[in-house]
Amino acid sequence: MLGHWMPTHRARFTEVDLDFLASVLAPDGQRLHLEKLWTDPDALREMLDLKEVFRGLLDSPAALGVSPRFYF
Repeated sequence: MLGHWMPTHRARFTEVDLDFLASVLAPDGQRLHLEKLWTDPDALREMLDLKEVFRGLLDSPAALGVSPRFYF
């Protein structure tokens, strides 16, 4: 079921969502590598499942700008 869910919502993630993900996973500015992974459904699923992303959503003020689809 998750395989069908991911592509439709991935297309609806915003640039702010990617900025947040990059700030959590690549704070030193390695965003280019994340953008390549962002387009791979399996890689994206793995990134979204990381505990660092979850903690960032709970703890970071930057999470206020992410879209509801990304947050939930």
